[in-house]
Amino acid sequence: MAPTPPTDPTRDVAAWVRGLVIVALGISIGARFATSSPLWLDEALSANIASLPLNGIASALRADGHPPLYYFLLHIWTMAFGSGDLAVRSLSGVLSLVAVVPAWFVGRRVGGRRLALAIVVVLLLNPFVFHYGSETRMYALVMALVWVGMLALLRLYESPNAARAAAVALVASALLWSHYWSMWLVAGTGLGLAATCAGRRIRIRLRPEDRAELASRCRATIWALGALLLGGLSFLPWLPTLLYQAQHTGTPWAPSFRPATLVVMTTLWFSGGQSSEAQVGAYWFATLMVLGVVTLRISPGGEERERGVLTWRFASDAAPFSVTLATTIAIAAAFGLISGTGFAPRYAAVIVPLMVMLVALGITRFAPGRSTDVVLAITVVTSIIGVGLVFTDGRSQVGEAADAIRRAPADALVVVCPDQMGPPLTRALGRTDVVTYPATDDPRFVDWVDYRDRLAAQTPEDAAAAILRRATGRPIVVVANDTYLLLETACPRLQAAITAARPQPQRLLEREKDRFFEAMWVDLYPEAP
Repeated sequence: MAPTPPTDPTRDVAAWVRGLVIVALGISIGARFATSSPLWLDEALSANIASLPLNGIASALRADGHPPLYYFLLHIWTMAFGSGDLAVRSLSGVLSLVAVVPAWFVGRRVGGRRLALAIVVVLLLNPFVFHYGSETRMYALVMALVWVGMLALLRLYESPNAARAAAVALVASALLWSHYWSMWLVAGTGLGLAATCAGRRIRIRLRPEDRAELASRCRATIWALGALLLGGLSFLPWLPTLLYQAQHTGTPWAPSFRPATLVVMTTLWFSGGQSSEAQVGAYWFATLMVLGVVTLRISPGGEERERGVLTWRFASDAAPFSVTLATTIAIAAAFGLISGTGFAPRYAAVIVPLMVMLVALGITRFAPGRSTDVVLAITVVTSIIGVGLVFTDGRSQVGEAADAIRRAPADALVVVCPDQMGPPLTRALGRTDVVTYPATDDPRFVDWVDYRDRLAAQTPEDAAAAILRRATGRPIVVVANDTYLLLETACPRLQAAITAARPQPQRLLEREKDRFFEAMWVDLYPEAP
């Protein structure tokens, strides 16, 4: 009987890792179309704006604070696939998967098939990408466009010509018409490209033999800068609306931020949120990004050294992405400090593809074989934990609130405080006869125009008096939350004034802020005797 040949443990590890990757990819792809939580404020508001006629979307956005491209696309999408929760979220899901195509070709051009595979795995399993690939917002569109833009720039540098420059201009334009933080990315890209060309001109004095390559790359840089400028010029028709929004809307729902806040919060959300598990993941991804930016080497020791010397240098293949990442963050942080505007981690969608690129480069710094398999396995496990955190996180308690309202008397006057819960609640209830504080003409929308001034003009006590007059002979149901910026005391004051006239309200639903991002309580005030 022939002896059994020994098994290769390296092959066993590789097979297990491949199986792990395949299972994780299947979970991540399928789960982004299986989110069951009701739409929260931003999602419901996006769906409501997109439901307007095309010629009404732009005017509605004057009071909201965004450019219109995503809303136009969502409008067309819902005409084809309906306006249910799954339908409106599926556009982002599809966009998050479509982004894999340009990402693959970016990887092939920068580092070959190995890097392309690493990018695809990191991209499809990334918790941030998963989150906004399952949400009715423009961030999946932004990330997909960034990947297309990277590919367009790489093609332009391969062979500078008008057609390829036009492709860069088109992507830059689409980004600007999708989200305002794209301005920082476009500016950061242009600054980074110009700085790289200038740096090469300085180094050419030391290495004259590189003169031809320098001339070629700087010629491509001129094409690229012109294309980015052209993309910016295409945004001029929307500039009056942007200036109006900047003066009258802004971000009244978020505090101003410091540069460290941008970096830390982005890294945490890149890993799945603010939980302890996500924080551990953030350390891992940050380590991989550092390894992607630099290359390490152990040099032989000298005659008097028994050990080698660890040396490092910046990796040339990562330079375009790391420089663009750094300049974009610097510009965004500087503007935030000067203007005092707010920041939400989702705005980082403009730089997340760059972070994915650096993580993938970090993975490929390890030699093929067991070391890469182990690093990839840790990355997959870390990512799928983050995806699980995102998937199980309740986005809104509005579904439970709607059920509680349905248990109340049918003629009850429904009051929502603040008005920011109006869009998701009216969607969950399927009715719009809802009163909001601060008052709005249509509870399906939030009017951000001069929001602080409107709050100052109508006190909670005055609003309560108007509600009591309107609810004469009817019960009142109040849906409220006291965690919204500028409204921390307003909603409790509103309820206190109603309680003074109608004592002993009945709590229909307790707020569960540990379970839901958008939590709320529901109280029933019986008809006055």
